[in-house]
Amino acid sequence: MIFLIILVLTTACELDKGQPREVGHYKGLDVILQPGVPQQALSYDGDDLLAMLRESKNGIISRSLSTGEDETILTLEQLEHETATVLRPYPDFMLIMEGDETQRENQMRIIRSDFPGLTDEQIGEQIETIIEIYEQQAGYEVATHLSDLSDSEVARGMHTYFGEKMNTQELRLFLRHLPRIFGVKRARNHAESYSSEWGDANGLLGGNDKEDALRHGLLNVFLAKETYGYKSTQLWWAEAVANAHEYGSDNYSSSNKANQMDLHNNLIGRDVYSQQAVEKGWWIFKRVTSPTHDQLFQVLVDKLAGAYKFTEISELQGHRNQLVYFAGP
Repeated sequence: MIFLIILVLTTACELDKGQPREVGHYKGLDVILQPGVPQQALSYDGDDLLAMLRESKNGIISRSLSTGEDETILTLEQLEHETATVLRPYPDFMLIMEGDETQRENQMRIIRSDFPGLTDEQIGEQIETIIEIYEQQAGYEVATHLSDLSDSEVARGMHTYFGEKMNTQELRLFLRHLPRIFGVKRARNHAESYSSEWGDANGLLGGNDKEDALRHGLLNVFLAKETYGYKSTQLWWAEAVANAHEYGSDNYSSSNKANQMDLHNNLIGRDVYSQQAVEKGWWIFKRVTSPTHDQLFQVLVDKLAGAYKFTEISELQGHRNQLVYFAGP
């Protein structure tokens, strides 16, 4: 049996478009790595990937003259573009969670091919580790690609992909979990659309008012809904993305009312998802079902009826289950 597994691994490594594929080892699993990905990539964390970009000196990461801290010129849109090509041979875990039987089977074939020593039952038992392995490889491939861009290619990207630049905490997180980033943009777009429409209908502008509170609650609900994994993983991802955005901003302060308001309302949104989403046992994932976007929006709007208008940050602790705001009516 061991000889057969080794033979399968060796043969598969020789057949991928003529490019060598190493056999990697991670947390007790053997995997046929993507072409050009070395074993050491499985040990890289977000800081290692940032270091790769920093060492390239092509301007993707540079030192800010005003703060002395690292900053990046990358937007989420550009990172998505650079990632999409890399992920083509990777399994789509959202389809495994939410797709039909044919879509799930197509993705499972990819996993079986990359982990030929595992049965389907073992894949189900090890799915969290398998996801980590794919995320590790994607981070290495994309960081390598970005590092290889010339100065002119980086400059051209600045004029092609518009949007808010990421902070380095966001980039560190996203590089380490690249297959998840496409749901971030979807979540942001949904939250902005729903909250803006509600704000317009209620004469609000979204500056630390009820609309702003709604937007942050919705963002965290949708960040969880738009990613894959167990419910606990979905909630972890929503928290990680929201915290990277807040704590990584140049103006973050524990005494900044807007920062603390956002963090509070982010938590309320995750609480709503935790209460509304339901896990149902399934052999590879505990499939998570949650209300529609419209239904989740209505839950948050209903919570606005009891939103609390605060004056001092110290008041927030006493309103743990309420959305909060400090501007507007």
